[in-house]
Amino acid sequence: MNINITPHHRIIFDLDDTLYDERSYLESGFLSVAQAIDDNIQAHFTFLMNAYDQKQDAFAELIKTFSIKQSKTDLIDIYRSHTPNIHQRPNVKKMLDELKANGIFMGLMTDGRSTTQRLKLKALGIETYFNEMLISEEFGSEKPCIDNYKAFMGNESFPCVFIADNPKKDFVSANALNWQTIGILDNGRHIHKQDKTLDHNYQPKCWIEQFSDLTLKYEQ
Repeated sequence: MNINITPHHRIIFDLDDTLYDERSYLESGFLSVAQAIDDNIQAHFTFLMNAYDQKQDAFAELIKTFSIKQSKTDLIDIYRSHTPNIHQRPNVKKMLDELKANGIFMGLMTDGRSTTQRLKLKALGIETYFNEMLISEEFGSEKPCIDNYKAFMGNESFPCVFIADNPKKDFVSANALNWQTIGILDNGRHIHKQDKTLDHNYQPKCWIEQFSDLTLKYEQ
């Protein structure tokens, strides 16, 4: 897919399940919790993953099953504050480097807690690419609040491209503002499943499987 980019364009990225696979953050967090409890690391990690996949309260079930001394709050704090072992999806850095080399404004819009999301960005090594980052806890509202999107447009109403993954909340406001919206298809490791049955206003204008499917065409 070709995207025509002018110097006035602003390219906005979602974070979780867009620039990296969010399940890898889940695995990293559960491993950190397991390591913080005692030496029975693999058993605790496997239990947490299975409980999550079965849609159980993973930390509560772990405490009950293994008579863990730490409270659920303690385990959540470990999970949220750990330094994650996560990696960019293929060709993310190539696209960010290309956009930066061409002087294109890049933004990041993500829902979540400030500390957690910034630790993810640091682990991915991409925080310095963005001209502006909007994290919901810091901004005061989450997607699809239209104010989150308008914050990137400026007084000049710059044309924007939004690359994200979740039809339930990512695209409806962007579409209402006439942004170009692009969805990254689930590669089998997405935390939130993509609901293709939602109204077309909630869907991106196009879907791609990976970042290498995008070709940027620069105009003056």
